[in-house]
Amino acid sequence: ITASHLPEEKNGMKFFSNAVGGLTSQHIDELIVLAQKEAREWYNMGILPPSSGNAGVMCSELVNFMPYYKETLKKAILREVPTSTSSSTIKPLANLNIVVNPGNGAGCFFADLLSDLGANVAGSIHLTPDGTFPDTFGVPNPEKKEMVEATVKACE
Repeated sequence: ITASHLPEEKNGMKFFSNAVGGLTSQHIDELIVLAQKEAREWYNMGILPPSSGNAGVMCSELVNFMPYYKETLKKAILREVPTSTSSSTIKPLANLNIVVNPGNGAGCFFADLLSDLGANVAGSIHLTPDGTFPDTFGVPNPEKKEMVEATVKACE
């Protein structure tokens, strides 16, 4: 899966095999079986909608994976960041000021996640996901000088 730092027309999925470069029909058949297996597990977990069916790979409605992904990351942070309490209101990032600059890319949800965990993210910039990357310096790239400068300025 290409990263969101690529131009909009280059976002997508690309499959390759070490042995033959592109995928063979056998590789594609194997991917379908694996996708069906994962779809069954996600359906059983309640992530895929009931209309997808037990063996569904193609969903009959939009599936928003972000809430599940965000909750999984939140649990990982809560598990790994030491706290002095076991309350459900744990805010392990309280008293931290964190500037998030996803450059209007796929990482925009991180500001909400960090805020939920107690961080002050009020200085964060470019938080509206948009694959055309308006208001920024082109595609987001944390090594790009303009992006680094904008982030440093937001931290000041």
